[in-house]
Amino acid sequence: MSLRDQLVAKGLASSKDAQKARRDLKKQRKDDQGSKKRKGELRREQEAAAREEQEARRTERLEARKEREAIRDRHEHALRVRNLILGNRLKNRGDHPFHFVARDGRTILRMMLHRRVAEEIARGSVAIAWLDHGNRDEYV
Repeated sequence: MSLRDQLVAKGLASSKDAQKARRDLKKQRKDDQGSKKRKGELRREQEAAAREEQEARRTERLEARKEREAIRDRHEHALRVRNLILGNRLKNRGDHPFHFVARDGRTILRMMLHRRVAEEIARGSVAIAWLDHGNRDEYV
């Protein structure tokens, strides 16, 4: 027999008081259980937010690394092209004038070449390349 039942039996508490105490206790237990659920939901939400933040940082680091790699690849490609052009340019010029249009499309330039090289350029088996030196262009 519970303390509540004993108090009602001795006449120290009424049955209405006992029922009210029972309801209050039940309500308190239900509220406690609900707060546990809310705490669990809150914890899950915090964990999800932490995972999202961690994923965002990882994605940001990955994008930054890809950007650095792309910049490095562009730089390496430019160096390879420059080395290819400089490694295959004519060492000595000839005595035959060869006229061509500059890269701006308006200026006609003249380069002194050997007749054989001028003919190869005209056929398309050899080409004129240019290197950008900031304020001036170099045609090779």
